[in-house]
Amino acid sequence: MRLKHFIIGFISILLVAGCKKEFVIDIPNNPIPVVNCLLHPDSLWKLNLVWSSSPTGIYQFTSISGAQVLLKWPGENLTLDHFVDGRLGFYTSPDHTVPSLENSDISLEIRVGDTILTAITRIPPKPIVNLVVLSIQLTPIQDPVTREIYAYGVKGNANLTITRPPGGQRFYSLSAGYKPYTGSPSDSSSLGNKVFQDNLSMIINDPRCITSISVNEGYLFDFGLVESTSTEVLIDFTGGIWYPYEPFDYFTLVVRSLTEEYFQYDKKIRDQYISSRDPFGEPVKIPSNIQNGLGIFSGINSTCLQIRVK
Repeated sequence: MRLKHFIIGFISILLVAGCKKEFVIDIPNNPIPVVNCLLHPDSLWKLNLVWSSSPTGIYQFTSISGAQVLLKWPGENLTLDHFVDGRLGFYTSPDHTVPSLENSDISLEIRVGDTILTAITRIPPKPIVNLVVLSIQLTPIQDPVTREIYAYGVKGNANLTITRPPGGQRFYSLSAGYKPYTGSPSDSSSLGNKVFQDNLSMIINDPRCITSISVNEGYLFDFGLVESTSTEVLIDFTGGIWYPYEPFDYFTLVVRSLTEEYFQYDKKIRDQYISSRDPFGEPVKIPSNIQNGLGIFSGINSTCLQIRVK
């Protein structure tokens, strides 16, 4: 009997030890500086800076005030010293916009107490695109009581041609929607995570489209290292709503060229989004290009096209 109890106890210790080894998460005791900064030509410099007590920097954060934020590019230095308080407090320079510095290095240095954060990026070339709308179909949507037509469903397809610059631009994103946010033209948030009030659903059956969900900057494309001068993408618009009483009689298609670091960052965010909805999903580590911290510092560039519905 004693031997039996000993064996059971020994197995229990092994199981508990195994569980402890499997589920231990090493969370740093000290908060981690987290940076979020996307640079778009002719938009305001805008850099979010927060403390996080979580390795991912998603759920627990506090704005960092009093930091020294310095940006450098060929022949210029700029200090972002205007701090806007709030949960996502950010640094900006109200009198300066991001210059059109395609393929020029832009470096970042942030001093937070004794910690120095650094990063470097480039603004990719502005997309050169041509859009040919092949068909647009409007389906009336009626009020169930008054039978009045108050909107139209939109379907159709189009052919998009992207002319790639010499040397090749590999990474792009594509999104479309109706009623764009009409903030200041220099407001970087107008080309940030939330562009449209109503998205235009798309189906893109293209092996170079590496994601089937549009979470952040639209659909992601990796055109590879092929030095082709132009690339064609066939787009099926499968669902959108057009309101004839609104001042907009068009949808907007936004094509963005991305840096590799932002492409990988955004792709992993999508992977995390999918994994979080799967009870058997594995944790996804979000990449960072911030030395001594976490987050993303990257250039983006965009071209907007109109898809008229009447």
